[in-house]
Amino acid sequence: MEATLGEAVRLGLSGLGRERWLVAVGLLTTLLRRALGLPAMLVALLLLLRGAWRAHQLAPWSGEAPGLGAAFVAVQPRVLALVVGLSACAALLGWLLRIAFLAGALPTLGGAMGARGPREPRFAAGLAWGFAHLLPTAALGLALEWTGQLFVAGALLGALRISGAAVRSGRVGLAAAVAAMLVLTLLVSMLTSAIADAALVRTAVRGDGPVEALVQAATRVVARPAAYLLAMFGFAMLSLAATLMVQSVAGVAGGLASSGPGLVALGPGIMLAALALTLAAALELWWLASLTALVAREG
Repeated sequence: MEATLGEAVRLGLSGLGRERWLVAVGLLTTLLRRALGLPAMLVALLLLLRGAWRAHQLAPWSGEAPGLGAAFVAVQPRVLALVVGLSACAALLGWLLRIAFLAGALPTLGGAMGARGPREPRFAAGLAWGFAHLLPTAALGLALEWTGQLFVAGALLGALRISGAAVRSGRVGLAAAVAAMLVLTLLVSMLTSAIADAALVRTAVRGDGPVEALVQAATRVVARPAAYLLAMFGFAMLSLAATLMVQSVAGVAGGLASSGPGLVALGPGIMLAALALTLAAALELWWLASLTALVAREG
């Protein structure tokens, strides 16, 4: 029997509570993924500074020379190719790092939900042996998400053209069709994202192959779209509430520390940034655990 949405959320929270150390690993994974983007930023900054300094040497009495030199470097094809290549490598490595984390985290959460007694060490085994098995499913899921994004882009362009034609012809009634199309686009984008995540769960927890996992995930999501949409909307609202809470606390802490030295405000800022990332990691794991209960609890 399939789990209801309430049961899935409760089981997900229970599993995350039993394996709460995964939040720390998720936070470390997020920090490492963000750190991968630093080389591209540093290389771009150094190249711009080098161009500005060279222009200053050539025209030391011109105040516009450094800016023009930096702009000249920024539009060079070799510089653009280097920065784009480094950024693409960072994005690819960050994606692989997330898949490696999920290869260990998903079996751990799946085994912890509703379990009693001693817990089996699943994270290391999943990371060592499940990564290669999970990677093709993740690639298919990524292709599905990109297809959904292309559908969103096409729908937005169509909505703009229809809106322009409606304004020129005075047919205001077309606004309802545009609004319906935009709502449908948003729902399709959310459902494709849910199917991609559900396919990862099926492969990591139940051992399905890439195509089978995608088919099983799509079957379950399409059969109960309201449950998955409601779950995604609920977790999105939780994430928004957590972000607003951290921002409000940051505003209060910044106001209290503004009268002191700059280093005094640095500590609370770092702590609040770490808190925001920790809450984001916990909510993502809770969502994945709840999704596991929805798509992998029964055959």
